[in-house]
Order: sequence, then C-alpha cells, then structure tokens
Amino acid sequence: MQHEGPDGWVSANYLAAANGAGSGGGRGAGAGSGSGGGGSGSSNADAAAAAILGLIIGGVLAGARAGSPPAPPPAVGTPPLPYGPDTCVYGFVWRDIYPGDHVCVTPNSRAKAAHENAIAGSRVDSTSPYGPNSCKPGFVWREAYAGDKVCDTGARRSAVAQENSEGPSHRVAP
Repeated sequence: MQHEGPDGWVSANYLAAANGAGSGGGRGAGAGSGSGGGGSGSSNADAAAAAILGLIIGGVLAGARAGSPPAPPPAVGTPPLPYGPDTCVYGFVWRDIYPGDHVCVTPNSRAKAAHENAIAGSRVDSTSPYGPNSCKPGFVWREAYAGDKVCDTGARRSAVAQENSEGPSHRVAP
C-alpha cells in the first residue's frame, strides 16, 4: 500500500491477525512487506488494517527521525495577554487621549482626558495674535504627545507628563 507522507512503523505487539495467523515483522504501511511468516490465513483486510494502523502511528510520530526521541509536548506557558504587550495591570486603563494612546492610567485620569478633549474648543483663543491654536489666559498646551494642542492647566500638563513617564510601569510584564 502506498501513501503520501512519512512511513510509519508498528510493533507486532499491536497487530492481530485473523484466523490465528501471525503478524510477521511488524512493518507498517509503506514499508514494503505485508504480514509475513505466520501462515497464509491472513486476509487482505488484515493487511489493510495493519497498514492503516501504521499510518496512524506514523502520523503521530511524524517529524521524529529514526533513533531520535519523540518531540516533547508543547510547553504550557502563560496565556497571551488580552491586549498584547500594552495590557495594563489591574486598576489601570488606557488613557485614550488620541486613538492608539495606550498609556496606562487610573480610570479617573482617563475620564479627565475625555472631558478635556470634549471641551477643548472652549479653551482656545482663536483671535489671539499668536494664531488659532492659542490658549485662553490661564491655559497651556497639554502636550500629551507631539502635536497635542488641547489647552489645559499647567498642573494638568505636568500630570500628563508624569503619566507618560510612569505609563510603562503600569503594564503587565509580557
């Protein structure tokens, strides 16, 4: 019997012949000889069954070379992080000041950022001689990222800068 893929070998201990005939050399499918030496009572069905069993066992051992031990089972490791390497530790969430902002902060800080983004237009002085991105008196650019022109208090800008520097320490270690 011929097949695609690796040859399989089966111990004679796992083969049984019909009508009391012996199983022979224990060679599986693709090995060349069927059942041998034990008499002529075995049928083609027995040879086919032995060949199928050889294919099954050969498939289980596929990849293992003759004389080498079977491959070890896959290592059981920690499951993948639900949000990849940016997964925050318990009690922290992504800030989301902009799409893709994965700085890990407290939920309160995230709520502040969402509020700041929502009211950003009310803190801009578009008539300023310094241009349309100027902040009203008492406000400065938040600068959470390069190009962040949301106007906020100086204290909040300092807090955001601290969040940026501490953010990686609030991630789950991969």
